[in-house]
Amino acid sequence: QKGCVMFFFSPWLSTFSTFAGMTIGVGSGSTVVFVVERLAALSLQFGPFACVPTSFQALNLLVEARLPVVSLDTHPVLDIAIDGADE
Repeated sequence: QKGCVMFFFSPWLSTFSTFAGMTIGVGSGSTVVFVVERLAALSLQFGPFACVPTSFQALNLLVEARLPVVSLDTHPVLDIAIDGADE
């Protein structure tokens, strides 16, 4: 599953010069742990971005990773949403 997440992020990363200021939707499920780990690393590399969790599981992982958590009420437009990374 971790390999699936890394495979997903590799081509995606080449399309963005920076993640700073982006709003990213974060899904749930068996791969969300690896997605949040990768997002935490990217935040150090590219700068801060906001995360909108779609589940309590994602919320807890984002908070533990110290990534900025926002809601759709304050950030109604997502730049990208990540869910089903292993499918």
